[in-house]
Amino acid sequence: MGTGKGPAAGGRATSVAQGNQILKLLPPAALEALEPAFEVEGVGFGESLFEAGDEVAHAHFPLDSTVVALVLPMRDGSTVNATTIGREGPSEALSALASNQRSGG
Repeated sequence: MGTGKGPAAGGRATSVAQGNQILKLLPPAALEALEPAFEVEGVGFGESLFEAGDEVAHAHFPLDSTVVALVLPMRDGSTVNATTIGREGPSEALSALASNQRSGG
């Protein structure tokens, strides 16, 4: 599990957790246990965390004002923003939703 690439900038688990509402709710002992897996990734506007069909190897927890969007391609070539997730959730929900959409569920 991680928030991306590279070492947690300046960051102990508690500072990373303060930026995400789910991580913030974890008990201190759980945060300490997870800390070695925390990574901070700088992702620019419009960059993809993963594409359809990619194996998702990390959980991404948006921090602070970051928002992650699930953008689905339409048959006519256009795209639609299916959902957005901010600091209140992990992006793996997006992966599950995308998999469900591809399988027709």
